[in-house]
Amino acid sequence: MRKRIGIICILLGVFCLLCSACFLAYNGWEAQNAAKSTDKLLENVQSMIGQNISQDETPAKMPTVNVDGYDCIGILTIPVLDLELPVLTDWSYAKLKKAPCLYYGTYYEKDFCDCGA
Repeated sequence: MRKRIGIICILLGVFCLLCSACFLAYNGWEAQNAAKSTDKLLENVQSMIGQNISQDETPAKMPTVNVDGYDCIGILTIPVLDLELPVLTDWSYAKLKKAPCLYYGTYYEKDFCDCGA
């Protein structure tokens, strides 16, 4: 009886290790696909964003650039991580797999803070 319990525990441990290896491989694959699609989108946003937004005047609405069917509002730069990502206008889980998304509010309309100030 003890021998069977030991064998079951070993098999259960091996199964858990195999599942974790599969999850690790899937997460790596998904991260690699996200990086490829984000890089492609970022190149197009960088080339188009300077053309459509003038620095002289502040627009009433947030300017957007349509690239590959996605509306982008800018580029998020994180120097510590050496990372540049395009920012999409609408939030959804599908778009979040492509790039960071604007969740709420805009700077131009001053509705980005719901703090009562």
